Amino acid sequence: LYCPYYREIWNKRDFEKYASALIREINLLSMKLKDRDFEIVDAHVGGGSPSLAPPSFWKLIIDELKSKLNLKTSLGIEANPEDLVDESKVFAMAEAGVSEISVGGQSFCKPHLKVLGRRHGPEEVEIAIKNCRTAGFKLINLDLMFMVPNIQGKEQLKNWEEDLTKAVQLNPDQITAYPTLITRQCKGYKLVKAGKVNQPTRLFGSFLERTREILEGEGYKRIRIYSWSRGGEYATVNLEMVGPLLCLGPGAMGFTGSYEWCQVHSVAEYIKSINSNKPAAAVSRTVSLEERAARLMADQLFCS
Repeated sequence: LYCPYYREIWNKRDFEKYASALIREINLLSMKLKDRDFEIVDAHVGGGSPSLAPPSFWKLIIDELKSKLNLKTSLGIEANPEDLVDESKVFAMAEAGVSEISVGGQSFCKPHLKVLGRRHGPEEVEIAIKNCRTAGFKLINLDLMFMVPNIQGKEQLKNWEEDLTKAVQLNPDQITAYPTLITRQCKGYKLVKAGKVNQPTRLFGSFLERTREILEGEGYKRIRIYSWSRGGEYATVNLEMVGPLLCLGPGAMGFTGSYEWCQVHSVAEYIKSINSNKPAAAVSRTVSLEERAARLMADQLFCS
């Protein structure tokens, strides 16, 4: 309900067409950059449900990125817990070349998951993390969400402490603990406008302080305002702030450091553009030196 990002309903046939277009876009991009001396130092796939894709897709994409765009490092993807309860699939993803994974657990409390519109339960989160650890992923991040709408503040703070304690027991390399953001782009915004949703916003500081106390006490170091790590970092959003960032696929954002663009928010339009050998950008603009400086400063304010 509260995801602000572009999304479409899963369709196997459309996905197969999309996968072919994505391979084509990688090739088109490589031709444009063939005379450039560059190396991809980080690669992430978001921002929602990449784990729906079969492991064979990831091998295909990773092989293309390595051969065409000089990918020298690992690839990380975001994942829903329910997609990771099948141990054989998790192992197949790791064998295909996926080495970092961010699990969108959000909570171990059933009422919280229900309010957020999540399909999984607490058990799936635990199984997902354990499967990822057994499969040998280099970095495992677990997302947790506080300030869940329509849950009493004091009750939620107690549940939040239990969520953090449970998360630590599962030993992910990184824990990202962030508030529920209700933007105009998410479905839940209509509930806000209708007066059906409220948040315990006055306890924001209390949530952050308890997060710091519990995670620091368990050996996690704060690396960004919402991220705590025992080693390594799974991060994506900050790259959109400062770049340089190449983008692939619908809804993705690219930023060279002085020029940024956003791809079309439609699988059908994306496929049409790429198959016509045209850029899939919907909007683009030059970024001034002053804005670049402001963005860099804002990004660094999020760092510890």
